[in-house]
Amino acid sequence: MSDILVTHEHTMNHADARKLAAELATELADRHHLSHHWEGDTIHFEGIGVHGKIDVHDSDISISAKLGWLVRPLRPVIEKEISNVLNSHFA
Repeated sequence: MSDILVTHEHTMNHADARKLAAELATELADRHHLSHHWEGDTIHFEGIGVHGKIDVHDSDISISAKLGWLVRPLRPVIEKEISNVLNSHFA
């Protein structure tokens, strides 16, 4: 599914990881005009040219995204931003 897959390990309890994932999703949604919703421990998101998910696990969080053809040239920039946001939220 993914053009982008970024996984980041964490040491927090599951509830705190879910809370930070929700904050992360809101931040990304506001910045990039994405809609998002929870299904279990997964946040699904969608916007113009991109859709994907944020999976919260006991020891890591992963973001996978499928990019539309117009957005694909921005893949390195998007991947770097995702890594930076994960590092700032789950450091």
